[in-house]
Parts: sequence; C-alpha cells; structure tokens
Amino acid sequence: MIGADAVKKLSSLSISDNTVQRRIQEMSEDIKNQVVEQIKQSPIFVLQLDESTDISSCAQLMIYVRYIHDSNFKEEFLFCQPLDSQTRGIDVFNKVDTIL
Repeated sequence: MIGADAVKKLSSLSISDNTVQRRIQEMSEDIKNQVVEQIKQSPIFVLQLDESTDISSCAQLMIYVRYIHDSNFKEEFLFCQPLDSQTRGIDVFNKVDTIL
C-alpha cells in the first residue's frame, strides 16, 4: 500500500527491543498522566474494582474510573496490580490506598 521506496526506508530503521520498550513505557506514562489530570479536573469520580486470579493463580486487582470530562462521562482503565497477600477487603483497601 505504501510503495517500495517507503518499505526500503522503513526496513533500514533499526529499533532495538530496549527502544521499543522505552517508547511503550513513555506512552503509557503519558496516557496515565492525562487521565489523572482529567480526573483531578472532574467534580466527581467513581472507582470500580475487580479482583480476579490469572492463569498462574496470582490475584490481580484492576481498577476502572468513571468521571466527567468536557460535560461527558468517561470510563477508563486506571491500573492493574497484583495483590501481594490475600484478597480480603482490607488487603484490597490497602493496595488501593497505597496506589492512590
């Protein structure tokens, strides 16, 4: 679709695994910062927590946030973190409290 010249130019670019990993981390951090700023500007926000167990039997805590931005409701995935100890309510609360 893009032509042979463009394919040659793209093929000559060398991107190491470290470069790709760094760029993904930078983009992820930027997205997180944008969402956090929008949440701070919102008059209210709501968190939705979901705890599940992955394939390696490790408990994962996922948090979604719903907030108002530009007069519209937005819902975003905020983060996913492993639960280091048990999955009791106090453990979930402590994890959320530590991260937020």
